[in-house]
Amino acid sequence: MSYKVDPRETSFFQPAVEDKDLTVPPAYSKGKRYIVGAGATGAWNLKGNYIVDDNGAGWDFITPKEGMVVYIKDEDKFYKYISSWTELSPVETATTIATLLHAATDKTSFADNDEIPIIDSAASNVLKKNLWSVVKSTLKTYSDTLYQGLINILVNGGTVGTNGVGVIAIKKGTPPSTSPSDTVQLYSDVNNTQIDYMEYSSDGTAQAAYVTDSAANLQSYSEATIKTQGSYALKAVAAITNSLNKTLTKTFASPIDFSGLKTVNIDMRASRTGANVKLGLRNVGGNGVITQSQVSSDDNLGIGWNAGGLCGFSQGFKVSTTNNIVKLTWRLFKDTAVGTLTGYIYSDNSGVPNSAVATFSSINLTTLDVRPNANNFDFTGTFTPVVGTQYHIVLVWTNGGAGNVIVARFVDVGGYTDGKIGYALGSGWETVGAAWDAYFKIYQAVTTELTPTIATADTYQTVSWDISAVADADKNAIDKFIITPTNAAAANTFYIDNFYSVGLAELKVRDEMGNITTISSHDFKVGSFTRDVTAVSGDVAYTGVGFTPKVIDLFANLTDLSNSFGFDDGTTHNSVGTYGTTGGIQQIADTGKSIVIFNAAGTGGQKAIIKTFDADGFTLTWTKIGTPAAGTVTCMYKAAK
Repeated sequence: MSYKVDPRETSFFQPAVEDKDLTVPPAYSKGKRYIVGAGATGAWNLKGNYIVDDNGAGWDFITPKEGMVVYIKDEDKFYKYISSWTELSPVETATTIATLLHAATDKTSFADNDEIPIIDSAASNVLKKNLWSVVKSTLKTYSDTLYQGLINILVNGGTVGTNGVGVIAIKKGTPPSTSPSDTVQLYSDVNNTQIDYMEYSSDGTAQAAYVTDSAANLQSYSEATIKTQGSYALKAVAAITNSLNKTLTKTFASPIDFSGLKTVNIDMRASRTGANVKLGLRNVGGNGVITQSQVSSDDNLGIGWNAGGLCGFSQGFKVSTTNNIVKLTWRLFKDTAVGTLTGYIYSDNSGVPNSAVATFSSINLTTLDVRPNANNFDFTGTFTPVVGTQYHIVLVWTNGGAGNVIVARFVDVGGYTDGKIGYALGSGWETVGAAWDAYFKIYQAVTTELTPTIATADTYQTVSWDISAVADADKNAIDKFIITPTNAAAANTFYIDNFYSVGLAELKVRDEMGNITTISSHDFKVGSFTRDVTAVSGDVAYTGVGFTPKVIDLFANLTDLSNSFGFDDGTTHNSVGTYGTTGGIQQIADTGKSIVIFNAAGTGGQKAIIKTFDADGFTLTWTKIGTPAAGTVTCMYKAAK
């Protein structure tokens, strides 16, 4: 007996199938083939993984055998059978390799034995590998050939330029002034030319007056030749492009009070014309925007050193302007204490400090006086606040000792509504009392700025800086003079010298009853004009006063001995004068004129009286006296509102 074997049962390379995941038999379509999906129903029940042929009237089932391979049309993939159908591994391509690499797990740091794949260009671009230690060594060797000899570190002096043109050296050397002890200097080129330096005092503190912003961008010097007064002018060299918005800052050891002043004059010279350099006066004034002062009802908040955690004071606050906060002041003393207090500004968490948003300076607790001698201590820094946001001043105590106690003065009658005093002793921050506030001040900086226009290159001109409109509270403690190039389209060398103030902005006068009247300098105007002594009688208007005067003082001069002094308020007119020669001087007085002036012989001259006070000056009615010889009367006036 013989049997006919269906070749489909024995072939390991099966004809393609339409799908491998169907669980419900589709409508008959003779010649279509499928792999039965798991959990199939109907005619395919219990036939999962079988291959089925559609014979037009039913299904022929082919039992899968290990090693069978079939192409799945709807997936465009080959599958093999090993107890179940699984995808054949594809031939790797550049795309599939890239996908595998992208999906691999990251490694944050290399170990020397890590393997790095490479394409060997010297061996027909075959794939090879190398250790990270080899790659690292190769990169170092290559980098050394590029940069070796370009940077030298020269300690305690030395000669720059031994390695060729372009050498840069950082050199510890002799400072340009005698007070600090050390400098760090930047040199360039083979001729040992210094291009920048930063100078330090003996305690390691940078001296701001000697620090330039960048050697390549903005440099400053003391200039002994190109100046207008004294021994030196400030010289600055601003490089093209890179000096833009860089700054040179002079910090005054003691803030300067410009309150009451209306004008600051500065002699300035530049190689570029136009408005290219901005000048700024920063005020940290006596106008601390928040002040809680000591009053008669005050008290002390003391904390002892706690080695187990956070230790310090806090005070909540809000601000009403976005000006930078630059200084915090607290009133402190101690019983006995060592360590450091560092100032911070913290964000808020339900009325207590949350986390630091700015770090300010520190003080050593050895500087605190012993109880009861409290003093104010400043903590400096920079923070730009958001208006109306709750913040906290925080003083954090570190490196204290057992039994140490520091004390903050506070006001126990309240009055400040935007925060309270608090403390931390290891477990977090707590507030103290419903109406208790620290004795504190917060200073916000206000910078008044001017960008002067240079009319003529390389020529000194006096820049008059009108600060009359600046409130006294914003100019009563100038602590920094700031210079900023605002146009760097070309290089610019400029000089600044002879910085001085002009005129009081106001004068306070007390009468006999104790009443105080404030007279602004804008209420005065001093000027001059001339009059031909032979001119015919008539009215002449004089302008340029800037306001309508109420009274005018007048001085007129024709010769050394021919003078007139008078005043006029539009109603009362008085003058006195002299004329004559050295052999005889005559005196005159006129209660009806504000100017009376004669020639030496007394035979001719001019008289004048105020006719009207005008919006920008005044009008004089002149009267010619006799037949005067030719000459010019020079008149000076002081007009007042």
